[in-house]
Amino acid sequence: MPRRRNGRGLGGYLGEVVLIVLGVLLGLAANEWRVNLGRQAETRLALRRIRNEVATNTEQLRSAAPVHAAMGDSLGGLAGAIMAGRGQPDGLYRLRRAFPNGFSTPLLERTAWDVALRTGTAAHMDHDTLLLLSRYYALLDFCQQKLNRVPENLYLAVNTDPAHWRGLILALAMVTGDIAIQEQRLVTFGDTLLARLPAP
Repeated sequence: MPRRRNGRGLGGYLGEVVLIVLGVLLGLAANEWRVNLGRQAETRLALRRIRNEVATNTEQLRSAAPVHAAMGDSLGGLAGAIMAGRGQPDGLYRLRRAFPNGFSTPLLERTAWDVALRTGTAAHMDHDTLLLLSRYYALLDFCQQKLNRVPENLYLAVNTDPAHWRGLILALAMVTGDIAIQEQRLVTFGDTLLARLPAP
């Protein structure tokens, strides 16, 4: 017969151990459940912020793309005239006509995406959404780099000897035309994302 201490046998001690282990496991499960709920809430908030960012970028690009396409066409005409030997004398005048109000560079936002990456929230998004967002922001960075090159080239063109305009005008025509194409791609991509991401 098992020895008893204070009136409890071995079965009583085992029962107590089982209850303690169950209590610890239940506490860990409840804690993990709370952490998962918090993580899901953070992920939903991050996706709503990214959606707002994509919406803002898409509207800016929807306005800018036709303007940049018209500039590309105007510069293409000037580049053609220069190549035909007709564009040098009035090149600066025609260059200014191509950019009557200067070149507006939309400021494309990526702060919400950067925060999601830095805080690790992006790691908890579903794979398909994460893949689409990564592609969108890679295209956005590519487009922003091209946008930033236009003002630099314009400054060079205005301050360059007319004898050297040909290369600069040709480069500007190509870059500006390409920008309009990339901006339209971003608008289409943005619309796709807006249909997929949770509404605010």
